Formats: sequence, structure tokens, C-alpha cells
Amino acid sequence: MFNKEQVQKAIKEIDDNLALLNGPRQAHLALANDIKIVQAICMDYFEETKDVGTDKPIISIEPGDQNI
Repeated sequence: MFNKEQVQKAIKEIDDNLALLNGPRQAHLALANDIKIVQAICMDYFEETKDVGTDKPIISIEPGDQNI
């Protein structure tokens, strides 16, 4: 399972790679918006788990899991 720092690093890497895309501006904006949504959800999750005193997730998702 990922911790907060790992999630932040992954989001930054995705955002950096997104900036390198040579696709249509509309596609870039849509993807940038999607990454902001993912980031907000992740940060909300870490804030909620901090409030209840645990960093353990409710479910475990491993990288590359095709059953999401």
C-alpha cells in the first residue's frame, strides 16, 4: 500500500509527464483536470485516516491490479 509521500510523488510524476504531451489542448486540459480530481481524493483519504488515527487503508490496491 502507498503512503502519502508516495502518492504525492506519483501524482507529480504523472503531472510532469502530462506536460510533455503533444496532443490537443482539450485532451491535455481534460487529463490535467482528472489528475487534480485524483489528487484531491487521495489527499482527502489521508486526511480522513489521520482523523481516526490510522494510515491503514480500507481496501488494498496493488499497482497493476486489473480488477479495479
